[in-house]
Amino acid sequence: MARAKPLILLIVVFYCASYAYAGKIIEMPHERYYLGIPQVPLSEKRMPVLICLPGWGVEAKNDVAMWAFPANKNGFFLIELDIDYTSPYTDTDARLVYERILLIVAANASKYNIDGGKIFIAGTSAGGMMAVSLSLMHPEKFVAVGAISAGRLGFGAVKFINEAKGKEYYFFHGQRDKSIPISEFYKTVQVLKDHGAKVHFEVLPEGEHTLPSSCYREVLDWFKQF
Repeated sequence: MARAKPLILLIVVFYCASYAYAGKIIEMPHERYYLGIPQVPLSEKRMPVLICLPGWGVEAKNDVAMWAFPANKNGFFLIELDIDYTSPYTDTDARLVYERILLIVAANASKYNIDGGKIFIAGTSAGGMMAVSLSLMHPEKFVAVGAISAGRLGFGAVKFINEAKGKEYYFFHGQRDKSIPISEFYKTVQVLKDHGAKVHFEVLPEGEHTLPSSCYREVLDWFKQF
């Protein structure tokens, strides 16, 4: 019985930390990210975590609102990063963001009941493009990918396209998107499928580059199956 005490204490620490901030979004200004704590029942063990990446020129504080409610509803921890993009044509930004993700997840897994083995990733516009790229660069790390208005292979994704086999993607795109034309979106979907990816997508006939919050909710509802 004595040997079980450290484990019991660790579980208590996880639950106390999680419940103190349950259902809240915590700003981490020095590390430049936001942390969302799900409001889950005490019977739950470790919970999955969703990494969210905002679009080019969009601050995390503005993007996090789109993901926070559905993440909380579906029992996901949420980590939304501020990103200083430099170029969508190389994998430099993606590599730096990946290193940040590993550090942030590890730091929070020591405080909260986060399941470090169930990491999902999603993003909007350039953030979605980077999410796709990271899933190809590190196919073993991310369970599934959600991409909103991000139907373009950027951030070095093409170099790693052979890693797409078996990966799960859910895209939402607007028929009237002028930033990433619908024709380019369909080409991106086909390239991923041709390399063995499991691509699910929805095209909004009246949608432009900015899509409604319902798209974000559907991504989280879809993630829940994994």
